[in-house]
Amino acid sequence: MFFSCIKDFFFFDILSVVMMSFITILGIIIYFFSKTYMKGEMLYDRFLLSILKLLFFNVLMSASDHLCLFLVSWIGCNKVLSQLMAHNSTWKAARVSGKLALNNFYFGFTLIMFSFFCCIKRMEVSRFNTLCILQIVHGL
Repeated sequence: MFFSCIKDFFFFDILSVVMMSFITILGIIIYFFSKTYMKGEMLYDRFLLSILKLLFFNVLMSASDHLCLFLVSWIGCNKVLSQLMAHNSTWKAARVSGKLALNNFYFGFTLIMFSFFCCIKRMEVSRFNTLCILQIVHGL
């Protein structure tokens, strides 16, 4: 029962596996670089945790095949990115750039929601488990 539910939310093919591998390798490189580079920073642990959360949400986004899971990973990824931009809140430019990025991410999220809503309405999807991204994009 549990694995059939997972099958509805994730899609694994060669492209998604390559993307997840690339994202993971790049995330590990960034993590170890920033681990030595950010040594002595006041919010060092929070920064490294944010890097790991960003890696998790990116991998989740590349494997998601359900609209709700994709949107959750989109929100999580963009929220973490804006937190990383405003990591040092004593810098005014960092705070402003984080807020600006978050506003742009919310605008992008609104556009994505609107486009998926239009596709779902056009296809007349009535069940929650039929919100498969591939089916929505390709029109069943």
